[in-house]
Amino acid sequence: MGVYYSIQTYEAWREAQINGYFIGNEKFVWDEFKTPYRWLIDQMNELIEHDGTYPLWLWLEKPDLSEEALLEKGTEAVCLTLSVPDHRVLISDFNAWHCVLSNFYCCLTDEEDDQIDQGVFKLSMEESWKRIFDIDLLSQSEYWTTEEPLLQGVTGKIFLHQVISFEFFKAN
Repeated sequence: MGVYYSIQTYEAWREAQINGYFIGNEKFVWDEFKTPYRWLIDQMNELIEHDGTYPLWLWLEKPDLSEEALLEKGTEAVCLTLSVPDHRVLISDFNAWHCVLSNFYCCLTDEEDDQIDQGVFKLSMEESWKRIFDIDLLSQSEYWTTEEPLLQGVTGKIFLHQVISFEFFKAN
């Protein structure tokens, strides 16, 4: 069991009180991100115990609730502290995830970047994206070692019995 944190809207909190769980929802995913999210769901189905639902985002460290851009400004929200079985959480590097969102290769070196430009890189783009889950590999890369990795996770459902504590706040 790991301890994780998740930011949810107050509306999602109320719905979870009725259903007994939080679940990801496609309606909150921008259209341009639906393909990357579908890829992520496929990875979740392959790599962790998952039921094919849209992901719920988790943090390994508690986010600063005064930070801008957690949610739209003024949104009533809740920060959940959770205990979730590790086999139901897929961990990735936050910055590397943006390769998937932006439809870019996840390169590790300048040489790989050059190979892509020359059309001789051995991995497909989607195969390169799997690197976002290999934190040790990324930590050895010249591209991904400029700062401490920011790790995030995804899971399919968060059950109310997994909530250790919660804190209401309004997004800045």
